[in-house]
Amino acid sequence: MDELEQEISTVLGRVNYYRLAPYWNNFRELLADEKRGKSFLPGTNWETVCAYYDFDRRLRLLLFEAISIIEIALREKITDVLTRQNRSCVNPQFVIRHFERKFRAAQKRVVKRRMCSGDLVAGEDCDDESVFVHIKEEYCSKIIKTESLYGEFMRKVQKAYTASNAEFSLHYREKKKIKYAQFLPIWVFMEYLTFGNLRSLLSVGLRRSYVDDIAASLGLSSSQLFVSAIALLHRVRNQCAHQGRIWNRQWIRQNKQGALPPILKTDAYYKLVAHYKSDGANTLMDCRACPSPTSTAAVIMICQILLHTISPGNDWGERVNALFRSCPISTLAAETGF
Repeated sequence: MDELEQEISTVLGRVNYYRLAPYWNNFRELLADEKRGKSFLPGTNWETVCAYYDFDRRLRLLLFEAISIIEIALREKITDVLTRQNRSCVNPQFVIRHFERKFRAAQKRVVKRRMCSGDLVAGEDCDDESVFVHIKEEYCSKIIKTESLYGEFMRKVQKAYTASNAEFSLHYREKKKIKYAQFLPIWVFMEYLTFGNLRSLLSVGLRRSYVDDIAASLGLSSSQLFVSAIALLHRVRNQCAHQGRIWNRQWIRQNKQGALPPILKTDAYYKLVAHYKSDGANTLMDCRACPSPTSTAAVIMICQILLHTISPGNDWGERVNALFRSCPISTLAAETGF
């Protein structure tokens, strides 16, 4: 076995064959049916394949870093908007859409049942703590068992809350005797939400006026664009977490009618990018034209736009620029969507 074969064997022993395959598929001959053959194009070499893999790995780390910063800031922005607009109702059940209505309906059912059983007489105060605790126990245990979107949402949050051994979790579970997560203060509740939970909260869980304010706090005037951008970042984040291919992926597919879904297809996206560039902020790859709205370049641009508001002076964009410039493959920027 020569030196090159030894290197290939070593790399394949560390990186699965099927994980590397997407990086060399572009170098396989194209057959008449537009499928890839087994033979490689002339001039293909192992160093180029490894350069693609290394570039993608480094880009994936940068994107995951940016999305992590955005996720933490998003939790705080949601908490800030909800507490400012609901100073007397800082628990999640008062701000998640539909929940308050269902909670009140459950409260009425419990009160009616207690009146029928003789535990509560007509005209007696039905907001006492014993009734409230009864409602909490019955309603919460029921809702997390349902197959509804809200039930799934709360089931995940409840599981995270129950499993957490953080000091503040123990404080609320053991000292405050709060068994169900939806009765935590909203600023504590938010710590148990995954990025997927945040996406659900913004898309279906909160009133539109709240989402508008949250989007505005992050520098975006369009809440539709904001929600769709978060949905896109959620998908990218999961791909990064599972070490998936990033650099030349198309993140949005056309629907059956041939039109792009709402994510990033709107004029608002292009206006946002143009405004961002005219504002004097650092532009990735010195790109004058808008990147393809379905590409990784769009994801990179969205991350930098949000980071520009969340963390002014952040050098993330410069590091992405440096990554592109350090890679010897001249076609990388175009393949990424710039």
